[in-house]
Amino acid sequence: MAAVTDAQLLERIAQGHIVESPDEMTDEYRQTLVHILTVSADTELISAPSYYTAAKNSPSMNNLISALAIIQDELSHAHIGYRILQDLGVDTEALIYDRDPKKFKHPYAFDVPLRSWIELIVANAFYDRAGYVLLGDVYRNCSYGPWRRTFTFGTVRTGCAASPPRTGRSSSRPWTGCSR
Repeated sequence: MAAVTDAQLLERIAQGHIVESPDEMTDEYRQTLVHILTVSADTELISAPSYYTAAKNSPSMNNLISALAIIQDELSHAHIGYRILQDLGVDTEALIYDRDPKKFKHPYAFDVPLRSWIELIVANAFYDRAGYVLLGDVYRNCSYGPWRRTFTFGTVRTGCAASPPRTGRSSSRPWTGCSR
């Protein structure tokens, strides 16, 4: 880790500095970032089975395809979070496959089974709004460039950022699999 104190890093961030690599982080910053990204990625991953259980009861093929698109989006959001965690030195294979399922970090809401199409629609509306507010705050205030660039157009999430890095570095983004 960099030879910078937490106070120095906070001052740099307050001046608009965007952290681009683990070399620029303090241990505390990295640990906090890993925790937040783990919660975010786990939440996206854990939503998929919950949505799928209810999607199986969709009233039409068109509705099922819509629900599967939502599930695919959630899994891609999880992939982005876990991919960034890899860049921070986290063994994501172990994190995903070796961890006790009770150790995944996600909101309680995903422990409540969704059994019907109506429950899926209502739950998704609430969860999506909560995610929009929460991730909107991350987009506006995140000081870690690789994560911040995964958000575009306010708080709409995509796998490939629309804006170039502020550092003037190459716009290739191996952490998302995207490049321009």
